Amino acid sequence: MNMQKYIEQLLEDLQASFHNLPDYETFKILFGDPEDMDEPVGPEKTIAEWFGIDLDWFPHADRLSKDQMDSISNELLSFWDEEDDMHTWLNTIPSEIRYEAILDFFSSKARYDGMGRFYTKAPETEEEWEEFLSGLGNPFDDFGFIDDLF
Repeated sequence: MNMQKYIEQLLEDLQASFHNLPDYETFKILFGDPEDMDEPVGPEKTIAEWFGIDLDWFPHADRLSKDQMDSISNELLSFWDEEDDMHTWLNTIPSEIRYEAILDFFSSKARYDGMGRFYTKAPETEEEWEEFLSGLGNPFDDFGFIDDLF
């Protein structure tokens, strides 16, 4: 199978996986009512696992063209509202960095609330922030973002 056919099948699989998240009623049955909880309920899994996505499906960036990376990135971003800040920010960085950043995000452990929101643990220390941002090409470095945090 050539790479383009593989990408087309991957995009179809991603579109189908969008519907793998439990809806609110199913979530309540499985984990309890999230509106009654102070903290997110349910298990902590990678965001990819919540959607039923295997990160091994994704070719390494050096095997993809810019258009292929953008197609996959755009499909993954379509899981979120276009008004989300993630769209605005991720669309300002180069394709290869964006592709890798989105895959890194999907490998993050998170709790899902049954209402369309994920809760990830935010970096707490300066070292954790530097590690987090280094994976994104650190576009905030020029602005002293890290220095403002600490």
